[in-house]
Amino acid sequence: MITFFDIEKLDIVIALLLIIIATSFFKLIFNVIHRNLSGTSQAQTINILIDKGYYDVALRKCETFISKRPCDANLLWLRATLYFKLDKKDKAISEFQNLIKTEPLWKEDAQKYIDVLNDELQR
Repeated sequence: MITFFDIEKLDIVIALLLIIIATSFFKLIFNVIHRNLSGTSQAQTINILIDKGYYDVALRKCETFISKRPCDANLLWLRATLYFKLDKKDKAISEFQNLIKTEPLWKEDAQKYIDVLNDELQR
């Protein structure tokens, strides 16, 4: 026989389960929104294409993402490295120089690419 206290316990258990489900749902939504706002998913998509050797496709995707997020340094870096991989030396140098101006923390890495590209252009 179910007593009043059993119903109360059942209500508490149901309420706790609903809280757990709602919390998980909000965490999921937050993570999706955060990834989209941070550009992480776009960079991951481009990196997958790069890993598969689809540089032209990756560059087109990168351009599309940059049109929506023009100040995303990760996307700008990927575009510069794609120009490098596609042997578009002048564009790559220009992109790396712009990155040095906008992202001073990346200066050292960008400068290494620029030096390599300049050496190749002098040959």
